[in-house]
Amino acid sequence: MGKLFVVPISLREANDFVANFHRHCGRTVRNGGKFAIGASDGDGLVGVAIVGNPLSATLMDGYTAEVLRVCVKPGAPKGTNFIFIRPLLAHMASDGRPTFDHLHSGHRKRSVT
Repeated sequence: MGKLFVVPISLREANDFVANFHRHCGRTVRNGGKFAIGASDGDGLVGVAIVGNPLSATLMDGYTAEVLRVCVKPGAPKGTNFIFIRPLLAHMASDGRPTFDHLHSGHRKRSVT
């Protein structure tokens, strides 16, 4: 297993990745989101995360973000999902407010503080 790196990625590239590799969710609406990050093993993308505004109007306070998609390639190195934690925590720390995310698998909701 090679080392994983966080890489910048456009929303369009992230949505293309999701369209190719996500089991049950397609692209975000209108390729939407505020930003996307990718995980690379040095040879190419192995995963992406897309972050945007909350879908619930009650959570749109100007500080809250929602993880719209997280997707990794089949056979990606174990722990690929965890590479997304550091940048998301940095986003949360930048304004000191908790972030809400909606995980599409099983439609679980959780608040990260």
